[in-house]
Amino acid sequence: MRGQRLVLAVHVAEALRDQILAEAEHHLPCETGGLLLGVRDGAAETLVITELVSAGPGAQRERYRFVPDGAWQRRQIAERYEASGRTLEYLGDWHSHPHGNGPSRLDRNTARRIARTRSARCAHPLFLIASREREEWELRAYRFGRRRFRRMPVVIV
Repeated sequence: MRGQRLVLAVHVAEALRDQILAEAEHHLPCETGGLLLGVRDGAAETLVITELVSAGPGAQRERYRFVPDGAWQRRQIAERYEASGRTLEYLGDWHSHPHGNGPSRLDRNTARRIARTRSARCAHPLFLIASREREEWELRAYRFGRRRFRRMPVVIV
């Protein structure tokens, strides 16, 4: 969207970060993931993650990718959006990379597809990637813009 302020950071509650990392660890050696819901705080130039939606009961998890249960996720988004008084926004996706690294080619293609999907209302999707290197998990944030990802700081609150 034009005229939208540049987002400088991503705020994630410690409990949500722990939930992502526990889910990633639980599904080793496969990837898993889900959706990010929250709000944009324009004054503070931040994206604030307030809720997670899991991959869903019909998700397929593999070593280097996962396919979420999209129908289940869409129902979850609709229910939570209504319950929030229509204030929650879809901000992007989270997923694990059990073998380390940043966004993959598949991640870029997915982000591009999300950005072009009008019903997603998310021109610059956020990807939180739980990356595992040397037995340690790290949560990294990337925001898609134009044709590439830009790494963003993650602030645990």
